[in-house]
Amino acid sequence: MMPMSAIRRWLPILCLILVPACTLLPPAPRQPMHRYRLELAPGAVGRVPGRQDVVEIGPIRVFPAYATARIAYRGEGGGLAYHARHRWVDAPARQLAPLLADALAASGCCRAVVLPGAGVAPRVRLVLNLLRFEIDYRPRPAVFRLTARLQVVDVPNRRVLAARRLSLSEPLAARSPAAGVAAADRCLARLAAAAAHLLGRSVP
Repeated sequence: MMPMSAIRRWLPILCLILVPACTLLPPAPRQPMHRYRLELAPGAVGRVPGRQDVVEIGPIRVFPAYATARIAYRGEGGGLAYHARHRWVDAPARQLAPLLADALAASGCCRAVVLPGAGVAPRVRLVLNLLRFEIDYRPRPAVFRLTARLQVVDVPNRRVLAARRLSLSEPLAARSPAAGVAAADRCLARLAAAAAHLLGRSVP
């Protein structure tokens, strides 16, 4: 057995050898950040009887919890949380306006669809409030939930022509953020279709 005096003598030397060796170990690999873009497939909104009006998609108002590029979800506890390694490429509200404009224009529900700042004086404005945009893992299967309030506004007369509140949900094919994104796209297609029909019915 090595005497204690020898152990005390060699211990500092061993520390000098072992500590640098530990620092040479490769760091744990970082998990990649996954980013997702909202998508609407061509033809996601069917043809809707058209009106000869220019419609503006107004600035989309969003509940503060969803005014972020982080993907929101609810787990078993029911509180709102965000995925750490999965994000939108941009906040959903900023992605929605151009997607809705393209879908509404393709549906034929109006003569043209413009975004704010286009330099066109619209007669009709579509106002959208995004109230919920999240994955809900509590049900089996999990679902994506989208809640929105739509208003069709007569711009010159400052009059609301029609309004509708939508609460949409789509099941997830798997309990994962990627499956939640696919379900969000399906909810978005239903939202665009509802907006097209609301415009088609309400614009004189």
